[in-house]
Order: sequence, then C-alpha cells, then structure tokens
Amino acid sequence: FALAVDPSAEVRKRVCHALVMLLDVHLDCLLPHMNQVVEYMLISTKDPDELVSLEACEFWSAICETRVAKEYLKGYLPRLIPVLLESMVYTELD
Repeated sequence: FALAVDPSAEVRKRVCHALVMLLDVHLDCLLPHMNQVVEYMLISTKDPDELVSLEACEFWSAICETRVAKEYLKGYLPRLIPVLLESMVYTELD
C-alpha cells in the first residue's frame, strides 16, 4: 500500500485501477485485505484529482458484482453512501 499515498495523481489512479482489476480477476487474493482496500477506496473516491476519483468509483461498481459485496460493504454503507452522493456529477438537465 506504499504507492497508495504517492503524491502523483497518476500513480494513485493506477493503484485504484490495479485494485479494480484484482477484484475482477483474483478476488480471493484481495479478501484478506478487503477492509483496507475499502478504506482506501473511500478516501480515493474523495480524491481532489477527478481521474483518481473516477477510477475509485469503478471499484464500487465492480465490487457490487461480486459474491462478497453484501458481506464487506454492509458495515461501510453509512460512510459509503454520503461519499458517493457527494461525488456525483450532475448536468444542467438533472
């Protein structure tokens, strides 16, 4: 997780992307670290760099399609829902 706090937005974006890919391909490898991954993604979703934030949002979409979504996200919902709502972008038509 050393690169997760890298000052470079590009590195943080790539960390988020790598975690999303791991979630899709090797979920079992992430399970022992899922609490730390979820915490990191909560922080990354609020990243001031829009590209990091967007990549972190991909994680939430990807994890919802896994068998462990309910188990791992249930305790985070009180924190996750406000973060996602704050991160939403509306158009003038919305």
